[in-house]
Amino acid sequence: MSAPLHVVIGASGQIGTHLVRALEATGVRVRCVTRSPRRGHVSGDIGDVAAAVDLCAGASVVHACFGGPHATWHTEFPRMTRGVLAGATAAGARVVFADNLYAYGPHDGVLTEDTAPRPAGPKQRLRAEIADQFLNASVPVAVVRAADLYGPGIDNAMVNTALIARVLAGHRVFLPGALDAPHTFSFVPDVARALVRVATSDDAWGQVWHVPSAPAVSLRTLVAKVAALGHGRPRLTRIPTWIVRLSGLFDRQVRELAEMAFQWDRPYLVSHAKFAARFGLEPTALEDGLRITADAVAALGRRAD
Repeated sequence: MSAPLHVVIGASGQIGTHLVRALEATGVRVRCVTRSPRRGHVSGDIGDVAAAVDLCAGASVVHACFGGPHATWHTEFPRMTRGVLAGATAAGARVVFADNLYAYGPHDGVLTEDTAPRPAGPKQRLRAEIADQFLNASVPVAVVRAADLYGPGIDNAMVNTALIARVLAGHRVFLPGALDAPHTFSFVPDVARALVRVATSDDAWGQVWHVPSAPAVSLRTLVAKVAALGHGRPRLTRIPTWIVRLSGLFDRQVRELAEMAFQWDRPYLVSHAKFAARFGLEPTALEDGLRITADAVAALGRRAD
């Protein structure tokens, strides 16, 4: 009997790249699906229902790791959600949706899987609607939510590889929000491992799960830890919120990000107690995750030279 087939939608993305490696390490078969032709991947539009059925054919599990620029979410995400569900339904497959925390909206307490969604902006409402659509589908679905990402290959996040490179080089970095407020970060290889655990379980379906993440730290502390890896001292300046909002008048991408300012202007804490109780998976220590990320950034720099 052949190994189960896992189809990864968005296999070349920030999470999909790590998920493919984690799945392959377990011995399952993996079909990598991307929008554009790529060596070793299958290209296609998962938002086209007929194409989605072909892309998901034979799957035991379909991993929905799709993404894209914020400005495209309202047109593309509903299409891709319908396609994933159509493909999974035709294949008789389960679905794991790699989600973020936007659907919860602004909260002042610790976020758990039981936290009531309070979306207060268009991207927040969209993520809540898509999660509901997945959880109410006719096929088994699990929603796995990560906090703000960091790690190798993370280019679209607050703590991205460009920021890591600047801190290691001793340059000043500019960040918005409350720099001393504790914040939960998810190491992207931990996200991939969590997705695999859920996908290969028998009882995780129809539920929301939070990815195991290291204890929260402030942006100031995180930057200091990165600077220490480069044997320098941290140089960090806060960007006032009013400047971010003013910039959003002229830059659509900044305007899209301004909607999520509530994640950075106060403590933003996430519990993964439910996941730990069921799966026992421990998160990577922040110091180890930052060192791995710094090594990856340095390796990229050497190759560029």
